Amino acid sequence: MRRFGKFLITYSGLIAIFVGVLVLACSFPSSTIKENVRNSSVTLNEEGNRKLCFIFNKLQFQEFDNFSDALMINTAYSIDSKTPLYAAFTAKKDYIPGTTTTIKEDVVGELKSSSNYFSHNEVGELKDTVNGYGDESFEYAKYWHGYLSLLRPLLVVFDYQQIRVLFTFVFAILAIYSTTLLSEKKNNVIATFYLLSLVFVEYFYIGLSLINSITFLITMIASCVLISKFGKIKDWGFFFFVIGMFVGFLTLLDTPLLTVGLPLILYFIFKNGDGKDNLKETIKFLLFWGVGYFLTWMAKWVLMDLIYHRSLIQTAIGQILYRSSGGESSPILAICINLLSMALPIMLTLLIMMYFFTRYSKNMTKETRKKARIYVILGILPFLWYIVFSNHSANHFFFAYRLLLMSMFGNLLWIYYICGEPGKRDEK
Repeated sequence: MRRFGKFLITYSGLIAIFVGVLVLACSFPSSTIKENVRNSSVTLNEEGNRKLCFIFNKLQFQEFDNFSDALMINTAYSIDSKTPLYAAFTAKKDYIPGTTTTIKEDVVGELKSSSNYFSHNEVGELKDTVNGYGDESFEYAKYWHGYLSLLRPLLVVFDYQQIRVLFTFVFAILAIYSTTLLSEKKNNVIATFYLLSLVFVEYFYIGLSLINSITFLITMIASCVLISKFGKIKDWGFFFFVIGMFVGFLTLLDTPLLTVGLPLILYFIFKNGDGKDNLKETIKFLLFWGVGYFLTWMAKWVLMDLIYHRSLIQTAIGQILYRSSGGESSPILAICINLLSMALPIMLTLLIMMYFFTRYSKNMTKETRKKARIYVILGILPFLWYIVFSNHSANHFFFAYRLLLMSMFGNLLWIYYICGEPGKRDEK
């Protein structure tokens, strides 16, 4: 009962904090960020809705989601600071106080777009909004849009390109810190596999995308905390519950599974168990994370319906069903298109596994196979995500493939552990 009270107090307290920081971030006028939003719009218009960037480790051009970034900046600029709570909860885009005449509520399906464009053009809509054009606005109230608590203050000082540089620097620091910790606390082999897995999903390019940066920021901070505080954290269910709450608040729907998947893999690395109860713990921690994620998301719908008398709960549930099975995308298509996006890294992963197998297979025992089993299970989780959220995973494959970080890291660890942990550092 005491533990339930701990979760309830934490949940209630964080929801109150989330509402408070959102209102605070929406309390200053958009005029203070207008210049940086205008500069951001110029950059986005030059690059288009889909930014192509050559990725050296994949020897191909990769698409980055300027489409969603423009939407996030548009939402940040469309805040009416005279009604900060209402503005934060409705999360409108294309809104110009005193000019906009039509506001359309959130609906199931793809986010509606300005009638000024033949196709969905978030970059074009941002340009129109910052230049004071357009008389129709669209709500996107299903999400908390907690990223506004970071993005709006950042836009006071930086434009889009400068925010990209800032995020890239932060990600580099987090990668160096966590890799160094892994090398010191475990060994260089595991640290190398960890860093390779990050490189395989263009980790050092993630800062180019706002929507993916928020999710990876949570993932990396959680991972750093886990590595540095492993022996001091007693309630891991609570740890994953809190992560889920922050994901539900701060992010849109991109690759949320990473925020629990990578920390889970690291948890089992440090647990050093014999394989007993690993599956049970995986299910338990996934449930704690999922409850935190879903209840936080649901709190927004309930508050919106109670305060502003909307039918957001019904709309949000319909959207979940649409993202999971709506449209023409099948689970097979979702899996195949994401695998194709990672063809070269997957082949490199297989080559590394073959090397370890041919050199160290003599070290395999029943105990090592049992200990390594959990990493195969964790590597399967992205495929389960692709099956359940097939529509989203196929339509947004240009970032959904990054979930395969869990599969590649998990499989590298699997071959490492079944081969008796070659290169393991002696531990006192």
